[in-house]
Amino acid sequence: MLAQKVKKSRKSVYIRNDVLKILYTGMLLEMKSADIRRFWNQYPLPGFTLPDQEAAMYAKLWEEDSKARLEYVVTVLGATEQFLLSCDIDILDFIRRSFQRINRGMLISARSVLSWGKPFLGHLFSARDVRPLLLQMIEFFTDKLAPGMVQRIVKHETVDDWNIGTMMLMHSSPAGSFKLDKKTFAGPLPPHDSEIWAGMIIQLLPHCMNIEPFEELFMICDSQKIEDVVWEGSVEFADNMLLIDDDYYGTCTTLHEFLRTRDISIEQYGVPDTEVIVAGKDYFCPRRERVVLHKGCAYQAPVGMYGFRYRRNLKKPPDFLAGIIDEATTDENELWSAARQKHEELLDEIAHKLRIVYHIKDESISVNGNHFIRSAPAKILRKIIGTYCETGQSQFEYREFIRDSSIIYDPVSPNLGVRLQRLIQSLEDSYPELKVTKPRRGKIAFDASVKIEYGEEDN
Repeated sequence: MLAQKVKKSRKSVYIRNDVLKILYTGMLLEMKSADIRRFWNQYPLPGFTLPDQEAAMYAKLWEEDSKARLEYVVTVLGATEQFLLSCDIDILDFIRRSFQRINRGMLISARSVLSWGKPFLGHLFSARDVRPLLLQMIEFFTDKLAPGMVQRIVKHETVDDWNIGTMMLMHSSPAGSFKLDKKTFAGPLPPHDSEIWAGMIIQLLPHCMNIEPFEELFMICDSQKIEDVVWEGSVEFADNMLLIDDDYYGTCTTLHEFLRTRDISIEQYGVPDTEVIVAGKDYFCPRRERVVLHKGCAYQAPVGMYGFRYRRNLKKPPDFLAGIIDEATTDENELWSAARQKHEELLDEIAHKLRIVYHIKDESISVNGNHFIRSAPAKILRKIIGTYCETGQSQFEYREFIRDSSIIYDPVSPNLGVRLQRLIQSLEDSYPELKVTKPRRGKIAFDASVKIEYGEEDN
């Protein structure tokens, strides 16, 4: 093989959390919490130490305005397909059920779409067919979603009744301003499956406007190494040819030479002329049950490139923005409500929780089903925790307990201090997460470092 040279190194790029949030939300809607935790425990958000910060990590995943490094996001996406297969879930079906349904196929919220898309609103209303305009909007939105990345329409043509648009994804410089003609190559993309995590999502995007998806997606360049794409089978290179299990599957060439055969030029962006492997025929992966190497696609490229073939002059429906407006003006639709409930259930599962029950008949308290304490100390704790769970009150007066006849039978000789000390010592010995203290004379304070569920039972 020819030597692979890319002079520029990739600078750090941070992506808004929208992609990770939708991935996490899709998992919430159709997977068991144990499987979800298994995946994210293996690929935790940077900066979070597990298991101590596991709940905080999921809370962060739920925040779309957070940001994560491109390398981390790509690592997570790259690990997703094998993980889904271990759960008997096909990734293409998962993409359709999650990324197409959540936010109506948009990577960002409907409110962000309307806010970011203001420069395009006039064109959207005046255009008969909005699908060509959607490709232009992707250029603009990518710059906001991931400053330092650019998606550029590098070729668009009309053949008979069909439009054919080709888009390039690259790491660009300078970042943070939408001036595509001034953006230049700033290093190779981290390897990822461009078909699934870029091309397919864009193909489904017209759904957000009640329009048919782009009819055909085809791959031109992919950043993955052949060895990472072919999970099973022996990969070899001989005489500038790609062999899989001794069968011919492609040829080595240079990126610019390959693109010239497609009448595509990207030299103006400073993309280097690196070596690529062009697939000579499709390679079907029996494990994934899909084509993973596409005939005519160049692999190990420093940029991603994909095309869309779609019918011309597809008239948009009168209510093409209705779904987006409904999403933007509704606090939460049924799908997001279901996902939020699953998210909160997951947080509850992770949180260390104490189920405290006061048993009225024998004046005792159990914690998580285990007997803890009885008599006056149990009654004191009953009053403290019952009030705390109902009102949030954590500061109490001695006299509140002395005057409570259900706790103290003899207010003249209450012995509250002795009984309170027994309770404090018992908590320190068995449940240090619950603290009852005497901050000053005549005062009692309560603090809990765990979630509490409190109830009372007659038995």
